[in-house]
Amino acid sequence: MSYRLYTRLTQALFYQQFIIIGVIELSRLAINYLFKDDFLLDPYEMSLIMGITSIPWVIKPLWGYTSDTFPILGYRRKSYLVFLSFVQTFLWLVLTFWATNIYLTVFILLMIELCISFCNVIGGF
Repeated sequence: MSYRLYTRLTQALFYQQFIIIGVIELSRLAINYLFKDDFLLDPYEMSLIMGITSIPWVIKPLWGYTSDTFPILGYRRKSYLVFLSFVQTFLWLVLTFWATNIYLTVFILLMIELCISFCNVIGGF
């Protein structure tokens, strides 16, 4: 019975990543408007920022190595998924309510992309 519950929870965590990636794609439009309208950035500055925030996707093999080498509480994947999902949720809330300057916003987006790319590697997409 507990094995069945474990596999359902693990599947739910993996499916959660699909939902998160879909929400990220929907939020990119709002983030572009934030940069364009609120921070008054030019298109080349927005491209530079999007390039900076995509760095975690370039170093995805490092995330796989990290999760395989350093298990948390004896789990190599599940604990990282849970922890990074909570961190990502917290970062989205910080971005929503307290991101008032461009540097903080870029840093928060970089950390969000790091969480997403790490979970993406662990989920095996």
